[in-house]
Amino acid sequence: MLTFRDLLRKNASLRQRYQDLKLELEATNTGGMAEYLARKGPFIVTALCEGGIRPGDYYL
Repeated sequence: MLTFRDLLRKNASLRQRYQDLKLELEATNTGGMAEYLARKGPFIVTALCEGGIRPGDYYL
């Protein structure tokens, strides 16, 4: 997760999109923390891939 944190620190647009997603999930989540985490996971994986981080170079 440190790699994802570093990407967020470097990229204001990514940081804003992630914040927007978290606010949306907070407003619509009815399934608790497990649902929240499951729904933001794909965003994190996509952001890492777009940042040039290959699967296997990070742990979720």
